[in-house]
Amino acid sequence: MVVDIINLYFIIYYGIVLYTMFLFYKNGCGCKKMEKFKKTWNYYYIVIYSGLVFVTLSITYIMNMLSTTKVQRGGGVRLVLLLILSHLPAYLNDYAVIDLLNTMTREKCPCSKKWRAITYNMTIVRVLLSFVLIHRASSRLNS
Repeated sequence: MVVDIINLYFIIYYGIVLYTMFLFYKNGCGCKKMEKFKKTWNYYYIVIYSGLVFVTLSITYIMNMLSTTKVQRGGGVRLVLLLILSHLPAYLNDYAVIDLLNTMTREKCPCSKKWRAITYNMTIVRVLLSFVLIHRASSRLNS
């Protein structure tokens, strides 16, 4: 149940990240600095990674909700290592989000401040929840 709630949070999170990046793309405030930010590795990585994860998590979440049987999860040290390694691209995405938003704040970019703050705070929560998922999975292996 907790894992399902966390996965739902991740779907919402990645949807909000994509929406925020879309606002940056639109550049509704006409800021010249925004055009510079849209050409950074951060922006491209965030859009590509978040888009892929959003679609994948959404499909997986829907399929799990429709499924009447639950898959038994196996264990082992390799699985814990795999869980940690599988989170590395997500942590890079988190870094890219935080770095981009901090750069925009440092350079006093006036665009989408509300959505930037929401995305920044949700990113911190996403990182913490990923550790919860890793801990839950590794504690299941030990029991």
